[in-house]
Amino acid sequence: MDERRFLVLGGYGAVGLTVARTLLRHTETAIVIAGRDGERALEVSRQLAEEFPGRDVRGVAADAGDPESLRKALSEATMVVCCHSATHLAGNVVRAALETGADYLDIHFSQEHVAQLESLAVEIAAAGRCCITQAGFHPGLAAAFVRRAAPFFDTMESTVVALAMKEVIADRTSLKSLLRDIDKDPGAVFRDGVWRRATWRDSVRADFGVGFGERSCYPIDLYEMRSIPEQHGLSEAGVYAAGFNWFVDSFVLMPAYVLHLNRWEWSLELLSHWFVWGLRRFTRPPFGTVFQLDARGRHQGHERVVRIRSAHEDGYLFTAIPVVACLRQYLDGSIRHPGLWMMGHACDPVRLLADMNRMGVRTEVTVDGAHVDAEARR
Repeated sequence: MDERRFLVLGGYGAVGLTVARTLLRHTETAIVIAGRDGERALEVSRQLAEEFPGRDVRGVAADAGDPESLRKALSEATMVVCCHSATHLAGNVVRAALETGADYLDIHFSQEHVAQLESLAVEIAAAGRCCITQAGFHPGLAAAFVRRAAPFFDTMESTVVALAMKEVIADRTSLKSLLRDIDKDPGAVFRDGVWRRATWRDSVRADFGVGFGERSCYPIDLYEMRSIPEQHGLSEAGVYAAGFNWFVDSFVLMPAYVLHLNRWEWSLELLSHWFVWGLRRFTRPPFGTVFQLDARGRHQGHERVVRIRSAHEDGYLFTAIPVVACLRQYLDGSIRHPGLWMMGHACDPVRLLADMNRMGVRTEVTVDGAHVDAEARR
């Protein structure tokens, strides 16, 4: 792998710091920690330099809302890795990357920013830049899991991707972003050849295994999945998420969905406080995150079921590890192609899951209940 310099925007936040640390642990890249607070970025960079002796780690001030500061910070970077919460400013960051000759990757959950990037797709390709959006596990892994399962079928008919989290999250900025997105994301399911808006009747039950058990899951909408049914000839598809716990689901998430809380910032502050309290008070071990796919179809004239399940005890690491597994493919040039890509579509899914497994995300692939080699392609 060649040595490159990645600027991690939002690099001293909970997710950004985990991404930076995982990059230092599993690649040879130089790292620049960047954020609006330059002093904090410098302090975190010094801590990482002590933790990883001999590695090139720096800190700079950079604000996604300030194009000049972005251009200055990116002047010596080969890629910006966006871990900040200001997803509405994604276009600003891409434009600065284009002006300075840097590539781009983001881990944004929000679906709205994709339209900003698509409006720049022609410029991105013309500039010869590689831009990867929706990296991580949610989004990021849904499309990759479907693509990983497809070779095991002659005809794949339906896919159910499901997520369960038992985490005690203290980052209120991330939780407020989640609450904002609830009002914008009513969920969607693919039925009868079209994606349609989901209702509570479209919920499913999913078994997440030991420690999590069977949970009710509710549809969400992930942009990366929209082209998947046509690409793989599916008749049914959907992505579903289980709740956090009875208190958070009933007294935080439901009001956020029903009351359109995006209109009142004070309500987001209040509910994010209750969100943190409810997670701490009512979430019980074992902690962690499970992300899985159940795919059904036919192989050699017989019905076949493929399950892919990944799990990790730390939600931040479960976000960072797929990002770094993706970037390992970028670093060796296999996905470093001009244009705008989604992680779940760009990466080799077999290698992605194998690298995730080596970095600590427990991943199992079963075909009709029998375990198969993690790197088997059929």
